[in-house]
Formats: sequence, C-alpha cells, structure tokens
Amino acid sequence: MAAPPRKRGLAFRTAALALLAILAVARGQQQRAGEGSFDVADGGARGGGVADRVRLRGSREGDVMFLGGAAYWKLVGLPRGDQRQRCGREASTRAGDVSGEVGILKRVNHSSLVRLSGFCVHHGDTYLVFEFAENGALSDWLHGGGATLVWKQRVQAAFDVADGLNYLHHYTNPPCMHKNLKSSNVLLDDDLRAKVSSFALARSVPMGADGGDAQLTRHVVGTQGYLAPEYLEHGLITPKLDVFAFGVILLELLSGKEATFDGGDKRGETLLWESAEGLVVDGEDARGKVRAFMDPRLSGDYPLDLAVTVASLAVRCVAREPRGRPSMDGVFVTLSAVYNSTLGWDPSDCGNSRSSIMGR
Repeated sequence: MAAPPRKRGLAFRTAALALLAILAVARGQQQRAGEGSFDVADGGARGGGVADRVRLRGSREGDVMFLGGAAYWKLVGLPRGDQRQRCGREASTRAGDVSGEVGILKRVNHSSLVRLSGFCVHHGDTYLVFEFAENGALSDWLHGGGATLVWKQRVQAAFDVADGLNYLHHYTNPPCMHKNLKSSNVLLDDDLRAKVSSFALARSVPMGADGGDAQLTRHVVGTQGYLAPEYLEHGLITPKLDVFAFGVILLELLSGKEATFDGGDKRGETLLWESAEGLVVDGEDARGKVRAFMDPRLSGDYPLDLAVTVASLAVRCVAREPRGRPSMDGVFVTLSAVYNSTLGWDPSDCGNSRSSIMGR
C-alpha cells in the first residue's frame, strides 16, 4: 500500500529493516521491571517473542522524526517479519510516572484502540511498545497535501474512532476518557481502519461524571483547536471533552481543513469548530452550506444527505455548553446508521466514480 503524505519534519526510513516505535519516558523512575527485561502487556511471560528481538542499544540515535507537535520518535530495527510495532516519545518531551497510562492501556481491549504490546525499563527509562499502524496518522491523509481519503474511508474512520471512544466511556470500569483526542492521534492500519493512540493524558473518571459531576484542574493541557471552552476557561473535566474533540475531527473529515487554519483576515488563526457553528440550519439552505463546507478534494463524490447528517452531528458535538453535546453512545448510534448507509452507497450516483484512494 502506498505510504501516506507526510508533513515537513517527518522523516521515514524505507530501508530493509522494519521500523519499531518505542516510547522512552520517565527518566530516573523507579524500576518495576528488571533492567532491560520486557513485560508483555497482555499478561504473557517476560522475554521471548518480540521482546527477544528488541535491541534497545542498537537504536540509531540519528533516526528521529517529529510527530503530533510534541514527540520525537526514535527508530529501531526489527527483523522484517515484525512490522507491527511502532515507537513513541523521547524522555525529554515528557516527564513523570507512566504507571497511570500503562494501567489504563493494560485493561482496555478494543480493535479501535492502539494496543500496548509491552513495556521495558532500560537505563532508567521506560519504553512502551505499541501496535504498528502502517498508514500513519489520519491528519497526514487529510492535511498532507497529497493522497487523501474518499467519502467511504472518511466515514469508516469516524465510525472506528466513535466505536473506540464509546468503549472507553461506557464499557470500561471505571470509565475512561482520552483527553488528548486529535486527528494526529488517530492512526490508520494497513486496511485504513482507524485506531485511537497516545493515552498519555488519559484518565479514569467517576461514575456519573458525564453529567454534572465535573472534575476541576488548574493544569490545562492539550492542542489548540480541540480544547472545549469549559476546559480552557474553567478547567472542567468530563467525558464531554472527548465528544468536543471528536466533533472537531468530524469537521476535519468533512472539510479537509485543520483544527486551526488561516482564515485570511487580520484575526489570524481561525478555529475550525467556530467557523462551523452556523453550518447547519433548517431547510434547503443547509444543503448549500454543507456543500460549500466540504473538502474540494472529494470532488463532490459523497451523498449530500449523509454529509448533512454528519455535519449536524459534528456541530452538536462542538456545542459551547457541555450539556448541549450528545454522549458518545448517542454519537456512535448516529454514525452507525451513516456507516451502514454509506456501505450501500454507489459513488456513480454522483456521476463521478473514483478509485479507493485519490492520488494513488
């Protein structure tokens, strides 16, 4: 499968070795595993399998790339048959104990969440080894300027992410929230199925926190354009933060625009979610507004009625007040219907059928 486009600063190696992504964090943290040993996240025995083939000291210090605005990725070689593991952030980009992140990742199991394969302590650093996603970040496909995704693939990605978030919010005990959802943290596998990654900020939430029992924090972290107003202004934390960020991703999938973009006026950067607040109105005008909002790279190859449905859902997800946003189970129900309808949609109905991936 053709590799997706990459933004400036990304440097992928295409040599014979497969690439392994390893997350090095928490320098100097107390070692819980034996020095250099590999603890398998799913409960398997230490050592053996991938563990025996991870050679931390063989890492090539010069092979780094920049990802998601905050992470340097160090590439390590594995035998060609092990093309399923991928790296992570270097110690200098994040400090602190990773036990919370590992604890959450070890107790979740869903096809739409990137799987933690194992972790290791080596020379005071903790390394997390994750499932490999062959097609990189969703953001690269939407904003990279090269090959992009057609309508069915965009709906598939939205459905997958909603499925994963619904699982976190409603089918884990205690419920979890991701808290750092963005298109660069959504990875695509070899079949272009989406998987939510980067659980560094994830946390468990009390039962009932989806309603009025918000938690408070003074330490607001995240990426501009994906942060809900109540979190930015008051430090309020509920699962509706994930719903808001997911709404922004829906708007990215529809428009092809980034969460923040140059609006072409003196105000500087424009927030995508604010630009979409008046997108959906009643009547025929809604269809015209949505049509004008859609990514021109789709060339009109999408069912407008379904696009209006997704746009309406996205606008509700980015409502300024948390109580105005749907819960993730409601979001998932709506997207399930859109997904099923999309499976039966014939692109030739738009008069311009295209191949599965534009630009290939």
